[in-house]
Amino acid sequence: MNDTLWMLEMLINVTELTQKWMMWTEMRSPNQSTYLQSIYQLRDSHSHLVKMFANGFQKKYFDMEGKPDYTGFFDDSDARFQLKEALGHAFRAFFDCADYIHIKIAHLCLINKGIY
Repeated sequence: MNDTLWMLEMLINVTELTQKWMMWTEMRSPNQSTYLQSIYQLRDSHSHLVKMFANGFQKKYFDMEGKPDYTGFFDDSDARFQLKEALGHAFRAFFDCADYIHIKIAHLCLINKGIY
């Protein structure tokens, strides 16, 4: 369960940082443009999280009548798979955003030098 909680913590941290960078870039772009690839990756990450929790409800880990089985949920192989997939998409969103920032900065440098 510890590695599952680590993945969940990483997912939260990477997603928050990516969203901050996306907003920073959007605010500083001349047309307030955004890079859709990062948004698509975050959307796909969110989709895997929804699947993960839907699976938990389907398997009755979150029984509203009785006591929820959070340990069983986080140890479930399907939940772990969906969480790994969500984390992978979050990492791709992060690196897509970093690439976009680099491209924007390089473009602005070229404009300032009169090359572009």
